[in-house]
Amino acid sequence: MVSTEPVEFTRSLDNGRQQRAGNRVQLEDADGDGLDLDDLVAPLALLGEALSPGAIISDQVAVAVTGTAVQFHANQPVAGGCVVVAAPAGNSAEVTLGGATVNNTVDGTGNGYVLEAGKATVVTVANLNTLYVNGTAGDFISYVGAAPPV
Repeated sequence: MVSTEPVEFTRSLDNGRQQRAGNRVQLEDADGDGLDLDDLVAPLALLGEALSPGAIISDQVAVAVTGTAVQFHANQPVAGGCVVVAAPAGNSAEVTLGGATVNNTVDGTGNGYVLEAGKATVVTVANLNTLYVNGTAGDFISYVGAAPPV
């Protein structure tokens, strides 16, 4: 059975910390050089334990035009509603995550969740078609989660 409740992350990482804010967890590397694969292993393991997922879903979403929101996927349900979203360290600037009207304003008046280059977060959504990224042309995000069991 797949729970529709948000997954609560309470496990501490040996090399970093977790900051819980609403239904997402922001991860930071202890040495401040951004997240790498080792920093995501514990949260992904928790997702697997909590969701009894189907197939792994993953992709990359690029911003083609600066300031234009791009939909993550046309129609992809997410098991348990949790997906890990990462912005590569090589991005030129932060990206913003949100709904279809998410803007690229990062001065405190914007309407998106700001994800800095080299950072990752866990976002709760029922379907990837409700999640959009905005940012600078050429920058991108990657995501991983699980489809509902078949």
